[in-house]
Formats: sequence, structure tokens, C-alpha cells
Amino acid sequence: MRLCKAALVLWLVAISSPALAQSITPGQEGALRDILEPVPGRKVCFARTYDAAHLQKHPKQKVTAVVFQLKYYKHDPDKERPEGQRNYYFDMSAKVKGQKKTLHTAGECGPQDGGTIRCFVECDGGGISIKRDGTPDGLLVGFDRLGRLRMTVGCGADDEENTVDLTPGLDDRTFRLDKAATRICGPLNRKN
Repeated sequence: MRLCKAALVLWLVAISSPALAQSITPGQEGALRDILEPVPGRKVCFARTYDAAHLQKHPKQKVTAVVFQLKYYKHDPDKERPEGQRNYYFDMSAKVKGQKKTLHTAGECGPQDGGTIRCFVECDGGGISIKRDGTPDGLLVGFDRLGRLRMTVGCGADDEENTVDLTPGLDDRTFRLDKAATRICGPLNRKN
């Protein structure tokens, strides 16, 4: 599992184009602070591989494994933001039944009214919502109102043309993930 070219491009556009990114003012991180303290360079990893018993109970679930990483980034100061823009970004991979290669995506997360957190892929690539599951180490990742998440299939030169919209199946609306060791999300940080 490597961070695919298209996902990398989306992330690079987000961190190099402050106008596209939703800057988060210190102290206004909302529920994001409960998941990851706003310390530049800090990351947190969540993952789950669904076992055969779970998949048998949920036969319409397409996703068999999810890895999700949230990270906090502080941009260098510029004319528009002399204090340096601050953002939360995510990387995610998913294994799906019938798909030989792992799917990848990346984007930005921000607090919304009502205490919710939305994470989205630039250029109308859909989005997800995230929230704590009531435990210190659990995270719920769910499809948001857009109902899809654009992901790349595999990694390589044709990634930008080789995309898939991951949509919720009857048993794929919300995924409960557990906090995982940093090394589990390591492949999300590798670049081609």
C-alpha cells in the first residue's frame, strides 16, 4: 500500500494552495481536537481488517479493510496568513471485495456546525464524516451526505484516470476503526 500519485497530488495541492484549504484557527478545532491535538507534524492512525465472521454477518459489506490517518499541518507564514495556516489532512486506504488492488484517497478535514467533522476530497471527490465512537481508541468513519468517496485504484502513472467512487453498500455506511500503531499507516506516507 503506497500513497498513490493522484492522492499525493491532491494532498500537495491542498498544502501548497492555502486558498483551497480550510484554515482552522487555533482554539476552533472543535471535535477534531478530541481525535488529534493540534500540534504540527502530529499524526494518529486507525485501522480495521474485517474478519470472516464479521463479513459473514454482513454479506453486503464491500469493504474488507480500512486504514485511516489524520494529521495536523502548519503551513509556513505568508502574506495572507502571517501566523501560518493550520489544517487537518487525512489519508485513507480500503480493500474492497472484487478489487485486487488497494484503493487510496487523501483530503482535508474540518469541524462543522453541530460538532461534526467532515473530511473531503478536493474537486468534488466526495467525502466522509468522522467522530469518536465513545471510547478513547475508537473512530467511526461514515459516508457523509455526498454518499461517495473518490479513490484511486492502485499506484502508477495512470492513477488520475483510474479512479473509483466508493459508495456505501447496505452494510458499508459506517466503519468502526480502532487506534493502530503508527507503522500500520506507514504505507500511506510513502510517495511514488
